[in-house]
Amino acid sequence: MFENIIGNKTTISILKQELKRGIFPRASLFYGSPYTGKLSTALEMARVLVCEHKKAAWNCGCYQCNLNRELLHPYVTLLGSRYFTIEIAASADVLYRTRKQASRYLLLRAARKLTRRFDPSIWEADESTKKKVSDLVFEVEELLGNLAPQNALPAEKELAGIISSIIDLTAKLSSYVSADNIPIGQVRKLIQWTHLSTPNSPKIIIIENADNMLESSRNSLLKLLEEPPPGVYIMLTATRLTQIIPTIRSRLRHYRFIERNAEQVKEILTRIFHEESLDFSSLKSYFLAWQDINAASLANMANTFFQKVLDRNDPSVDILNEMQELFSYESQKNLITLFIQELLRVLNEYFRNHMDSLQTQQQVPSITHLENWIKIIGRRYREQKTLNLQSKLFIQNLFYQMKAVL
Repeated sequence: MFENIIGNKTTISILKQELKRGIFPRASLFYGSPYTGKLSTALEMARVLVCEHKKAAWNCGCYQCNLNRELLHPYVTLLGSRYFTIEIAASADVLYRTRKQASRYLLLRAARKLTRRFDPSIWEADESTKKKVSDLVFEVEELLGNLAPQNALPAEKELAGIISSIIDLTAKLSSYVSADNIPIGQVRKLIQWTHLSTPNSPKIIIIENADNMLESSRNSLLKLLEEPPPGVYIMLTATRLTQIIPTIRSRLRHYRFIERNAEQVKEILTRIFHEESLDFSSLKSYFLAWQDINAASLANMANTFFQKVLDRNDPSVDILNEMQELFSYESQKNLITLFIQELLRVLNEYFRNHMDSLQTQQQVPSITHLENWIKIIGRRYREQKTLNLQSKLFIQNLFYQMKAVL
């Protein structure tokens, strides 16, 4: 088990031991930076939990594992936002280039990480929207059937057409997934689903980016975490532990996922994505390239922003003029999220590098400044998602509020 997980050996070892001893918790939280394998690990944990042999390897031939490898198991459900279109496009490219069996699974799983969000038992919408979505899901699944591992792979020209259609349809389908919340109605349907009886099989709930949930949805989820029905396992993923409210956090066992090192990134890119170019320093930079976003440019913008915050000699700096590149991309909404992630990385890196001097000298900024800045970023970002503020207004307000802390 866990043969398909690269990196985070300490966390994976802990999970293996807990499975072996039968003490894996009913409610857990996998947290850490994006692209560190949190969902892959949760899905592998789900496979093992429902496996007929319990300790089976990835290539186990039991009926439950066969369903899980293609993300078709009816008692494993997925919720939350994700970078669906990028992952599907990258996986489709791998299959087209290599035509390998493993590449089929890569695309099948990438697409079903999206389609399984719309299982009728958990998805909530009005009847008109349900009809549109169910038609899209049906079309996608019909195309995915051509790629099933037991079938002969279509010829090159036909495969290209199938892949193109999958990319187009899933792009439309992804627009129906809330980018920054799980609606309360969906959480309520999820709770109802957990109480339905199942024939001797655990039920697994995986909620991605749970730190994005708004208050009403969090409160509804809290009721489920307080008393999970028998046989139900709930796994949450999050980027930042502190963004999970304490009442939920206290009911979860935490597992930290750290950034992969250069060797592990290289292994993933070559072994899984068959990427010959090694110009990518991280998985994040690889996936950003699929959006035509330069990872180095994004990092430079975050560094510039933070340096301007630190500069007390120039309180009147026009941050919007400095951040022009940030607003030049079409997908501003998504880019703001990426920018915030990068800004938090810059803050953490700065304080790691200056920790010794900060502890021994009276300097500005201090640890208190860092804590306050993180709170401001989280508060402003939640407001931006809730009120749908313009990107420029959000950046400007964030800058001057962070600068006011000094």
